[in-house]
Amino acid sequence: MNNRANRRGHFRLRYPPGAEPVLTTGSTARTVVELSERGLRFSDGGRTATLAERVSGVLRFPDGTELAVEGAVVRSVGGWIAVRLTRGVHLGRMIAEQRRILREYPGFLRPVGDED
Repeated sequence: MNNRANRRGHFRLRYPPGAEPVLTTGSTARTVVELSERGLRFSDGGRTATLAERVSGVLRFPDGTELAVEGAVVRSVGGWIAVRLTRGVHLGRMIAEQRRILREYPGFLRPVGDED
């Protein structure tokens, strides 16, 4: 495996529609479409975010669990905002989320072209 293929330090979980956690910051709630221990991505909702803008809020998972998160905007492109978390999601929660997606949405995380 080359260095380029291994740039990310944490597994990134992509959510199927309807299974996403919700990030609430102040009075604004955004659906999170990708999550890792140290980052998340959500729709910008038509709003412009500035690079390094601080983000803090509560991440609420479909099972009702809530986690406080904090970080800074690292990318705002194409209708999406990416945040690098300084206070993020622990590994145990990431594994539980991956298991939930595999159980409730069989085949969603399956690699493209992986046919039986």
